[in-house]
Amino acid sequence: MTRTLIILALLSSVLTYGQNEEDILRASFHNSFSTARSAGMGGAFGALGADLSALNSNPAGLGLYRRSDFNLTPNLGGSSSKTTFNNQTESKGDVHFKLNTLGFAVTQDSKKINVNKVVFAISVNQLANFNTQFRLKGENDNSLLDVFADEAEGIDYFDIQDASIRSQLAYDAFLIDTLNGSSNQYNTAIPDGSNHDILVQRKGGISELSFGGAANISDRLYWGVAIGIPFLNFSEKITHKESASNTSLPLDRFTYNESLDVSGIGINLKMGVILKPSQKLRIGAAVHTPTAYSVNDNYSRGISAEFKDETITPDDFVGTYDYRIKTPLKLMVNGAFIAGKSGIISADYEYRDYSTGMLKMSSLSGDNYDFAAENAETRESYRETHNVKAGVEIRIAKKYRARAGTRYMQSPYTEGELSDNVSGPIISYTGGFGFRDGDFYLDIAAIYTERSDSYYAYGSSYIAEAQTTNGRLNYDTTIGWRF
Repeated sequence: MTRTLIILALLSSVLTYGQNEEDILRASFHNSFSTARSAGMGGAFGALGADLSALNSNPAGLGLYRRSDFNLTPNLGGSSSKTTFNNQTESKGDVHFKLNTLGFAVTQDSKKINVNKVVFAISVNQLANFNTQFRLKGENDNSLLDVFADEAEGIDYFDIQDASIRSQLAYDAFLIDTLNGSSNQYNTAIPDGSNHDILVQRKGGISELSFGGAANISDRLYWGVAIGIPFLNFSEKITHKESASNTSLPLDRFTYNESLDVSGIGINLKMGVILKPSQKLRIGAAVHTPTAYSVNDNYSRGISAEFKDETITPDDFVGTYDYRIKTPLKLMVNGAFIAGKSGIISADYEYRDYSTGMLKMSSLSGDNYDFAAENAETRESYRETHNVKAGVEIRIAKKYRARAGTRYMQSPYTEGELSDNVSGPIISYTGGFGFRDGDFYLDIAAIYTERSDSYYAYGSSYIAEAQTTNGRLNYDTTIGWRF
């Protein structure tokens, strides 16, 4: 069997992979912690300061430094997932090692009246970790080929690329074909149910280079600003395998692959203030401007069909697309109570309205697409979120501290919306230990994060829902020196 491939090379420069509201969420939803001390307290460090995490939360906290500081925070982590699909459960997991934070802060006495110190800092910090994988296996009454055939319905076979690239690939592999006597109605090579084996692998993260400065005014008021330059890197590979339940069919099995590589760079501004009305109480607030990203997608789609008498593999479709993302504004309120040398209680509140994120045209894309439909879907799918962090630190000896905390991140989805990325709240539980000896300090934190997702491999009207539970355990170790 042979069939001429209709896809034109020109299409790779004008067709998008399918940019949508998920791209906005990916660039906006930050799930990582910073230094081990702040992580051990659930990330509730906005009002405490004197820590490099201030560059990514409330930059006024830099003003609380009394001495210069250098530290680095390596991270060892692992994730596991359990996916249940049609009463069949599959488990996957992975382990990673990375550098979470690296940076320094320099303090300088000020000669200005009422300004005690000024502080300048620079750091690289991971904001988001995308590493995860999950697998679902089981029987389903429908096939992915039904989706391809329905997308092409009503479109003549010689224009089938106008329906979708994947319909074109399926047609070229003889997985869908026209009905006898029709040029625009289609049937599939699997008319009955099939056995599914779907593997989803995601990697990457967001790391931010931050520059900031702050001033200490009379040891009562602290204000600071920081410029953030985030680097977005994300890759996803979906391997979809199906075998026909009816073994008498000419088709034994087929494999459909999608891959996506996303890279981007952005810029944002953070401003904050902290008031110390007494030695025991600190109150802070910060605003993070939207991040303006310039993003490039590289993507490919391919299919292979194994018939009983031959295997057909059309050429893969590959393409690239440039666009821009504007993430939502973030507002923060911070508070902390200092119980002398005995301990600390701290809490942070964050507000973010994900419905205000936007996709925008890039001058590099070569077209004038305005993403009006995708931005309308963003406004409909996402909502305001209210996130809370809380933590405690107890001094158990002159050189030793113990810490515990939690973080609750509300789902950004409106009620009834489901997604293969985030469908429920993300809850983290943290604990840590600190050691201080002169100029040297060592902090260790353990962070456990859990979330539950609802995943539809190719649309709720075709396939049953898969329930995925993801657990992630990370260990942060901060090694630092004050000078």
